Amino acid sequence: MNLLNYLSISYVVRIVDAVDMGKEPGHIAGFDAEQVLSLSRS
Repeated sequence: MNLLNYLSISYVVRIVDAVDMGKEPGHIAGFDAEQVLSLSRS
């Protein structure tokens, strides 16, 4: 469960960072989805 909590926190932080930098949150979310999938495979 700690790993899931960490992923959730880092996911929210990345979206906040994206908004602060004026990027599209959707693009960051898609990138995070791929990253989470690759992490769950290993």
